[in-house]
Amino acid sequence: MHYLTSNREEAFRLAARNELDVPVSLQENMALWQHILPGDADISGINLFGSPSFLSVLYVKGRFDDVAFPLEGSIDKADWQDYAESIKNLKANYAQHLPRHYDFLTDLPNEAARKLLGVV
Repeated sequence: MHYLTSNREEAFRLAARNELDVPVSLQENMALWQHILPGDADISGINLFGSPSFLSVLYVKGRFDDVAFPLEGSIDKADWQDYAESIKNLKANYAQHLPRHYDFLTDLPNEAARKLLGVV
């Protein structure tokens, strides 16, 4: 899907976009996703990526730039900004209480070993 939605002009990208056979299931999903967002029910079989990954690719490729979603006006912008700020604050709070990366990596095996030995 990355190549199919690519707007890059390198020879490899052009060949991938214009010359490769696109699976029928992806063709069907691309047609469906012009009207609704990707969902887990759209992706059958065993896949490395779930619907959030497909949504991300479509979003960054501009597939939703001119789309008006029915409920997008139902959330007040100030409420959304408050929510985003609360998430930002939660992340900052969590980050303050996390160990440094080096400490985490060097202490983790020792802590696990101490637990196994019952010396915690």
